[in-house]
Amino acid sequence: MEEESIERYLRGEMTAEERVAFENSLENDPELVEALALQKDLMQGIRQHFDEHLKAKFQAIEDESNTSASDKKETHRLWKWAASAAVGLTLVGVFYFMNSENRNKRLYAAYYEDFPNIVERTQRDSQSDLQDAFVFFQNKQWAQAAEAFQTLKNENPDIYYPAFYQALCLLNLNQPEEALPLLAATVASDDDRFSTPAKWYLALAYLRMDDEAKAIENLEEIPTSSQYANDAQALLKQLE
Repeated sequence: MEEESIERYLRGEMTAEERVAFENSLENDPELVEALALQKDLMQGIRQHFDEHLKAKFQAIEDESNTSASDKKETHRLWKWAASAAVGLTLVGVFYFMNSENRNKRLYAAYYEDFPNIVERTQRDSQSDLQDAFVFFQNKQWAQAAEAFQTLKNENPDIYYPAFYQALCLLNLNQPEEALPLLAATVASDDDRFSTPAKWYLALAYLRMDDEAKAIENLEEIPTSSQYANDAQALLKQLE
């Protein structure tokens, strides 16, 4: 059941309540954290043809399991997950994986990472509502954070980051359609801190919705100087 939960979490198939419960479990289970990271690397490894970084992780688990009886016991569950995932991917094959109905969900899960909080601390501390919104965001309380950023957006129509961070909350709540207009408005803004990142997340939102044409269109518009350029090009190759 834990393997299934990891898969559903990474594919974005959990309800908001399930996601909160799963993330609470992560706080008390280091092996689950490691298994989650490994499974995400497996997804990324497929798109990178099982690169050397992923192979090294498997080797590290193998080496660790051979050190002592106690180490074997501690790593048994993690190795079982790794072996199960590897066998499953071998049987299914890369071709099937990349052409299955879940391909876009898997690619989304592999590439999606939350954007960091880059709003200046002095600015956050000067507004209690803004500070509360980011506390919710950092604690992954997505529904509360989305509501708080909505309030900030209404009160400050001339700034763009409340809409951007609200969109990220909505993506985490599996509501990509609701995130689209917020991301599009941020892309069109003159705030360089968020306009290009918003383009990347806009592409991912379309990918999550299985709209590959729109996803490709936005990926192609990401500047080559952007921090997302390499990922954008890699993702484009997977969508060709």
